[in-house]
Amino acid sequence: MLSWSRSKGVFGGVSLSGSTIRSDDEANKKLYGKDVNAKEIIIQGEVKTPPKGRSLDQLLTSTSPRPA
Repeated sequence: MLSWSRSKGVFGGVSLSGSTIRSDDEANKKLYGKDVNAKEIIIQGEVKTPPKGRSLDQLLTSTSPRPA
Protein backbone atom coordinates (compact mmCIF):
# COMPACT_ATOMS: atom_id res chain seq x y z
CA MET A 1 0.00 0.00 0.00
CA LEU A 2 1.29 3.45 -0.89
CA SER A 3 -0.53 6.74 -0.40
CA TRP A 4 0.33 10.38 -1.01
CA SER A 5 -0.74 13.43 0.97
CA ARG A 6 0.15 16.89 -0.34
CA SER A 7 0.52 18.33 3.13
CA LYS A 8 2.28 15.44 4.83
CA GLY A 9 4.23 13.48 2.18
CA VAL A 10 4.33 9.81 1.26
CA PHE A 11 3.16 7.00 3.50
CA GLY A 12 3.71 3.29 2.94
CA GLY A 13 2.60 0.18 4.71
CA VAL A 14 3.22 -3.54 4.51
CA SER A 15 1.28 -6.51 5.76
CA LEU A 16 3.25 -9.70 6.33
CA SER A 17 0.31 -11.67 7.64
CA GLY A 18 0.81 -15.28 6.61
CA SER A 19 3.91 -14.44 4.58
CA THR A 20 7.52 -15.42 4.75
CA ILE A 21 10.58 -13.47 3.70
CA ARG A 22 13.24 -15.45 1.90
CA SER A 23 16.37 -14.45 0.05
CA ASP A 24 16.52 -14.95 -3.70
CA ASP A 25 19.70 -16.99 -4.08
CA GLU A 26 19.56 -16.87 -7.90
CA ALA A 27 19.34 -13.06 -7.86
CA ASN A 28 22.22 -12.95 -5.37
CA LYS A 29 24.31 -15.11 -7.70
CA LYS A 30 23.54 -12.82 -10.67
CA LEU A 31 24.43 -9.66 -8.72
CA TYR A 32 27.49 -10.94 -6.83
CA GLY A 33 28.75 -13.36 -9.49
CA LYS A 34 28.96 -16.28 -7.05
CA ASP A 35 26.83 -18.30 -4.64
CA VAL A 36 26.21 -16.20 -1.53
CA ASN A 37 23.36 -16.17 0.95
CA ALA A 38 21.66 -13.39 2.88
CA LYS A 39 23.52 -14.22 6.10
CA GLU A 40 26.90 -13.80 4.39
CA ILE A 41 25.83 -10.52 2.80
CA ILE A 42 23.95 -8.81 5.62
CA ILE A 43 24.94 -10.28 8.97
CA GLN A 44 28.48 -11.51 8.46
CA GLY A 45 29.47 -8.72 6.05
CA GLU A 46 31.66 -11.16 4.14
CA VAL A 47 30.62 -9.90 0.71
CA LYS A 48 31.46 -6.46 -0.71
CA THR A 49 28.83 -4.49 -2.59
CA PRO A 50 29.36 -5.01 -6.32
CA PRO A 51 29.64 -1.97 -8.64
CA LYS A 52 26.03 -2.49 -9.85
CA GLY A 53 24.70 -2.00 -6.31
CA ARG A 54 26.90 0.82 -5.03
CA SER A 55 24.63 3.71 -6.01
CA LEU A 56 21.67 2.12 -4.22
CA ASP A 57 23.85 1.30 -1.21
CA GLN A 58 25.08 4.90 -1.03
CA LEU A 59 21.54 6.28 -1.34
CA LEU A 60 20.19 4.05 1.44
CA THR A 61 23.16 4.80 3.69
CA SER A 62 22.82 8.55 3.22
CA THR A 63 19.06 8.64 3.85
CA SER A 64 18.75 6.07 6.66
CA PRO A 65 18.44 7.40 10.20
CA ARG A 66 21.48 6.91 12.41
CA PRO A 67 21.06 5.02 15.71
CA ALA A 68 21.13 7.30 18.72
